[in-house]
Amino acid sequence: MRRAWVFVVVLFVAAGCGGSRARLVLPRTPYLGLACRNPTLACTRVGLGVWTPWRARRVTATVGRSRFALFTSAGRGAYAGGRFWQGFFRNRSVAAKAARFAPVRLLLVVVDSAGAAHPAAAIVRVSQGYG
Repeated sequence: MRRAWVFVVVLFVAAGCGGSRARLVLPRTPYLGLACRNPTLACTRVGLGVWTPWRARRVTATVGRSRFALFTSAGRGAYAGGRFWQGFFRNRSVAAKAARFAPVRLLLVVVDSAGAAHPAAAIVRVSQGYG
């Protein structure tokens, strides 16, 4: 009987380990802001900057109804290639929140060098400037 209980406990623990993944913890809060060359005109272009805890292979983001891929380039330290990612998208409702510094929900998927996807989520405020 005791062996049966040990087997059941080991089975539940093993099932729990392979089930759902914990959300990725980002080393810095992502930055989201208007990215316009001429701030006097109505701007709907928004920039997003994300720092990952390790060199990532790919990062995708969803903000509101906008889903897009981010890009990385050579840099140093926290801005090194594969560690700092940025992307741009157009979204009127997100851009309108910049005037109020209002929050939006950000969903990320960070793919590591082995190809495993790690989800992350954050609530970030939209700033009036990016870059």
